[in-house]
Amino acid sequence: MVIADKAYDNNDLLAQVEDVKGVGVIPSKSNRKVQRCLDRNLQGHVTLWSVSSAGSRSIGA
Repeated sequence: MVIADKAYDNNDLLAQVEDVKGVGVIPSKSNRKVQRCLDRNLQGHVTLWSVSSAGSRSIGA
């Protein structure tokens, strides 16, 4: 599973993830012509990771 923010929303990355039978949990950019559906339960992990990556809090805190 690849969890990332909108900055990583591109077809090449998503194709690579699918090639290795993975799941990309990446919200669509607002300018994407066709918005992808996203599991809201998994999207919550994006928020937790983003807070954690800033160094101010740990995952789940």
